[in-house]
Amino acid sequence: MYRPKEMDELDTAVTLLIPTVSDYCGTPKLTYPEDGDLLFVNWKTYGGTEAVIDKQIVIIDTAQVTTWYDPRIKKACRLRLDSGELYEIIGKPEDVNGRHIFMRFKVQNVESLTPALEGDRSG
Repeated sequence: MYRPKEMDELDTAVTLLIPTVSDYCGTPKLTYPEDGDLLFVNWKTYGGTEAVIDKQIVIIDTAQVTTWYDPRIKKACRLRLDSGELYEIIGKPEDVNGRHIFMRFKVQNVESLTPALEGDRSG
């Protein structure tokens, strides 16, 4: 059976933050808890992702994550590293081979766009 080689190196501890959805003036609002479950994942950054924002090229802090399959991990979830950095899941997590054993997904730093936009406006 296929086993990604990344599964041999689950050495990064992250906290899984699963949001609760509440209704605020007819619009769904996501609220994240302060603490969550501890997961061990394989975390690869590959230097980030380039994007064009306001006609400027910006590097967005992204990472590719591989871990054991967990049906609670969805698009709206966030991961917090030990350093305190928050990452949000981009897109739907991939169930590798559809066997509910391993999963892969891409995450983006929640604060990665804020400094670039604030720096552009202050200058």
